[in-house]
Amino acid sequence: MRTWMVLFSATILVVACDQGSETEPSAAKSTIDAAREAVASLPVARTVEGTLGCGHCTFETSEECTAALRTAEGEVILFDGVSEDSPLFRKRLDGGEVKVTGNSTTRDGVTHMTVVSYTN
Repeated sequence: MRTWMVLFSATILVVACDQGSETEPSAAKSTIDAAREAVASLPVARTVEGTLGCGHCTFETSEECTAALRTAEGEVILFDGVSEDSPLFRKRLDGGEVKVTGNSTTRDGVTHMTVVSYTN
């Protein structure tokens, strides 16, 4: 429900800014850009497959050790909320192929995923 509310609000904001863009184009552009960023940061449900590794030690994408995955296309996905006693975290340095389902977002150019389930 929250996701739909944010999408609806962003849509209203974009439409409202487009209508007033003749009077203040720079303000409208920055508001539209902010709305686009808000929509882009919404979680997306997806399933990915790739090689398990450490976001810090293996893929050098995070400042701290965390379970992560590199897809065949080269995208590195950091797994948020995976505890250190989780099998996924413990196996991160062993490598191996895994299939992970969860909700992903992109923050500061890095893809993060809250893991719902995984298989190896």
